Amino acid sequence: MSEGLQIRPARPHEAEAISRLNNQFADEMLMLRRTPEMVALTIDDFMVAVNDHGEIVGCGALKEYSPSVAEVAAIAVARDAHGQGLGRKIVEAVEQLA
Repeated sequence: MSEGLQIRPARPHEAEAISRLNNQFADEMLMLRRTPEMVALTIDDFMVAVNDHGEIVGCGALKEYSPSVAEVAAIAVARDAHGQGLGRKIVEAVEQLA
């Protein structure tokens, strides 16, 4: 993973940026579309990867169905951040929420 990248819990004001990143892939029918409002309702489920400019370059969420069943969801990494192991790091961070 590149220097200057931080993976941390998402913050409420980041819902729009998470939605925008997610929907780049939804436009290609690679994942489900999520509005900023949908993300905001579940913001506590999201982890984000932020570069040293404060831009969200990756995200992922943990969707819990019951105390014993959960799913890693909404994994997205900006195209210019591919190839750095960021997706794997986001999945690992999301799994820690379980």
